[in-house]
Amino acid sequence: MGPFFDALDRYLVKAENLLIAVPSLVGLGIGTMQVVLRYVFNTGVEWSEAVFVLSTVSAMRMVGVRVVREDKHVRVAAVAKRRKRSFVMSEPNSGLPAHLT
Repeated sequence: MGPFFDALDRYLVKAENLLIAVPSLVGLGIGTMQVVLRYVFNTGVEWSEAVFVLSTVSAMRMVGVRVVREDKHVRVAAVAKRRKRSFVMSEPNSGLPAHLT
């Protein structure tokens, strides 16, 4: 690419960062404010839930744009310890677990 397109790409990445960071911080601030108002002062702001949802969804949509542009994939990974689980077997006709019959 030429220097013009490199400069344009850097500018657009900065704008994209702002379009992700600002709604994320607004949502975080409003969500925190609502929790403190509700549980500490026993009050709340009725418009805060709508603004929280709109700002969070806006930020996540912009993250989706970035993911597509960078040809990446978003996944949620839950790390859990693998452990053996004990299952209770039931008798065929009782409907109750074996330890209760």
